[in-house]
Amino acid sequence: MQESRQAFLGGYEQAIAGAASVPSLAAVRPLLALFELEKVMYELRYEIGNRPDWVAIPLRGVLDTISVD
Repeated sequence: MQESRQAFLGGYEQAIAGAASVPSLAAVRPLLALFELEKVMYELRYEIGNRPDWVAIPLRGVLDTISVD
């Protein structure tokens, strides 16, 4: 998961380079972290409601997301 996350952030950083509305990746990291947490929480809610046996998968994502880098 960490490799794909780093690849996404690297591509995102290249895409926003020079954009007037986004000064740097560091400036938007808190917002990206919020979106990432929202996505893993959605996945957790989905699995709880539909496939409770799979809850460990998105739960690992939640724990990875909230852990300090």
